[in-house]
Amino acid sequence: MVRAAKKHLAKLEEEAASRSPQADLFSVPYAAEKSPPEPERPALDALREADPDTLSPREALELIYKLRKLLD
Repeated sequence: MVRAAKKHLAKLEEEAASRSPQADLFSVPYAAEKSPPEPERPALDALREADPDTLSPREALELIYKLRKLLD
């Protein structure tokens, strides 16, 4: 009886696999391979360009106002 059940289970598994094979869990879908373009972030670009070690207090304040304006 156990042998018959194992045979029947193997047959069912084989039929199920032939109808819809399981996808590889570690494969990356084609759409996920291409990353979407990064949105423009002018405030972050301006901040990256700034060198805080060389800014005067006045220039630092102007940079803060510029960043605020870019965020709005």
